[in-house]
Amino acid sequence: MDVRKVMDAYGKNNMARPFGDIVSERYKAVYLPFAATGPYQPRLGSSFYFQPDHELDGRIAIIKGIEIVNNTILESSLTPVGKKDNPSSLQLDRAILYISNTHREIIATLPLWDLIRNQNGGKLLFTHFTTQIWQNCYVEFTDTTGLTSDNGLQFMIYYDEKK
Repeated sequence: MDVRKVMDAYGKNNMARPFGDIVSERYKAVYLPFAATGPYQPRLGSSFYFQPDHELDGRIAIIKGIEIVNNTILESSLTPVGKKDNPSSLQLDRAILYISNTHREIIATLPLWDLIRNQNGGKLLFTHFTTQIWQNCYVEFTDTTGLTSDNGLQFMIYYDEKK
């Protein structure tokens, strides 16, 4: 059996990548702010929806990985001016990211704790979402104790453009 033919077939069908290869062709920082009043005020039962971002919609993109950026990384050069600290790991343990499609059907529920890379041995949470509509995706907290308008959520979204 010629192993090279098998590996070529896997490569052409996006079923394998070289060891140590990058996660995706592109990545994007996405920020979800909290506010003192209004729909982004941290309170129990609130759903914090993302702003529309057509680059991340399933018609155009395959989301291959999602990471919530912890405060150590936020203090580096990645921090855009005016952005706020992410909640603590304890607070993130009380939150869920919901990925939804065009009909607002939930296609995935991801605990924010699982999206913290340094909580997972430095590993990124790999995904393969192809039907998502970014503005239909949202975060909910089961406990908002300690969350204020001084907090916000900074995500890194890794994606490939559909071809």
